[in-house]
Amino acid sequence: MPRHGTITHIDNQGTIVQVWMRTDEGRVGVVNFDHRLFWHIVVTRGAHRLIGFGATHAVDDGGATLYFDDETTE
Repeated sequence: MPRHGTITHIDNQGTIVQVWMRTDEGRVGVVNFDHRLFWHIVVTRGAHRLIGFGATHAVDDGGATLYFDDETTE
């Protein structure tokens, strides 16, 4: 089930980057990214624009996806 929330913290663990989110229901969750994949997000969006930004975390076919509020998912 997709969960919407706000990015609250980003933790660079080296090969994995953890994106912490607080959901609209008040729960805290973590989305793990490969460092190289996450770097593409930073280059595209800008690191200063990630903390506090709204996003939806969805898991489909075993893979996690993070959709930002200003993106269309059509």
